[in-house]
Amino acid sequence: MMLVLVNDEGDIKNSNHHELTMKEMTFSINDSPFAGREGKYVTSRNLRDRLQRELLKDVSLHVTEMGTDAFNVAGRGEMHLSILIETMRREGYEFQVSTPHVLNKTIDGKLC
Repeated sequence: MMLVLVNDEGDIKNSNHHELTMKEMTFSINDSPFAGREGKYVTSRNLRDRLQRELLKDVSLHVTEMGTDAFNVAGRGEMHLSILIETMRREGYEFQVSTPHVLNKTIDGKLC
């Protein structure tokens, strides 16, 4: 639940700090020595197509292509991203992910 506050000047303030932050991870093709042994979908084209399909149904997900075989995927948090990762793994996708890091927003010159 999000609580919105309006001060005397009419500025809208969001009281829930966690709704403003997102986590980002880099998804890329598996380039380890054991690549291709687990999954059915192992190419960057397969990974790109699957992430594009996910964007159609998940409005809080943001995907940015970083070169030819890596994608920055941002979501609401680690749980949001881990559900996507596990779903894709169960569907037969083989890929590697980076550690998550927080994306901070700057609103009115203030870091949130």
